[in-house]
Amino acid sequence: MINLKNVFALVFTLLFLTTYSQDKSDETTYGYLTGQLGIHKEALVHEGIAAVKGVRIKKVLGAGIGIEALKFKGLKSICVPVHADFRYFFPSESIFQLFFIAQAGYSLYNSKQNFPGTEISFASALATKGGLFYGGGFGVSGKGKISPTLALRYTSYTFNFTKTGNFPEQKGTSRSKAIALNFGITF
Repeated sequence: MINLKNVFALVFTLLFLTTYSQDKSDETTYGYLTGQLGIHKEALVHEGIAAVKGVRIKKVLGAGIGIEALKFKGLKSICVPVHADFRYFFPSESIFQLFFIAQAGYSLYNSKQNFPGTEISFASALATKGGLFYGGGFGVSGKGKISPTLALRYTSYTFNFTKTGNFPEQKGTSRSKAIALNFGITF
């Protein structure tokens, strides 16, 4: 099971490395720390935090790594997607800059639930693990050293499950698809 303290330690380590690398790097770097809400069919399906660290290539392209810590409705543990982050920054003379986002990676998740048997049902267990993650969308951020940012993304998280008990083992996948709203700071 993923420990929430370790997730926060990982996010804050990423933030420290982002700040440190910006001071030491000749390259133009970018970092994001955002809150996240995922909505599907007018219902909140997940919430959490996300952090991204990247390097700009030729001023308009960005490549980096991201990590999220998300709590999904209906799941016991925290899901931690780790992903590649690609961005296209539209050239702009204003104080705000539009960008496209494309992300792909893997969601770390591990949970096991046991269901005791009753007089009318057999005992069973459900083991759930993470799977592939992808997302894409667009956003706007300020150009200052520390600026607000807002992004809207389509996200898809895959979960692999195994159901065992007094019947043949069943394996399958489920997906959580959502429109994710990210809001926070860029630095």
